[in-house]
Amino acid sequence: MTRPFIQFWLLLFFLSCIGEVRLNAQVETIRSSGDTVPARKDIPPPPPPPPPVEEQVFKVVPDMPRFPGCEDIADDEKRKECARQRMLQFIQTQLRYPKEAAELGIEGRAVIQFIVDKDGSVIDPKIVRDPGYGLGEEALRAVRGIPGRGIRFTPGPSRGRAVKVQLNVPVEFRLDGSIPIEE
Repeated sequence: MTRPFIQFWLLLFFLSCIGEVRLNAQVETIRSSGDTVPARKDIPPPPPPPPPVEEQVFKVVPDMPRFPGCEDIADDEKRKECARQRMLQFIQTQLRYPKEAAELGIEGRAVIQFIVDKDGSVIDPKIVRDPGYGLGEEALRAVRGIPGRGIRFTPGPSRGRAVKVQLNVPVEFRLDGSIPIEE
């Protein structure tokens, strides 16, 4: 019984050695031939990552963003008007009439555009209309001062969630003494 058993294992060992020798011979033949298989060139590169999606900026929403301070007013129209007046008053208190414009008697209206972010902060203010002589830059400086004072608008909702909303604010420059002249 041991003899056929040993013969079986010897035969199996011998066949595995022959298979290994044949496999090694084939590998050596491929290596010595110098032929290399080129990489496949028909595989396209992976697509670039998608660009970041910018959130839409709304110009009109059912409930426009409001400057703080009028939340206790029940009537919606009166609350909107109060918020608008408070914002304009705040901007007026921040203004300094540019000296050159005052000396030349220049009056006018600058329009500043900005975005009220979802959290109520003012972002990306820019001059849309500039009467010149530094009036537009002064109005822009006053609007840029809103976040510096820690003031946040009540954000404008659309479909139940706060969204970015673009606002345009007219800033009046009159030489009637209501705006102090820059020194």
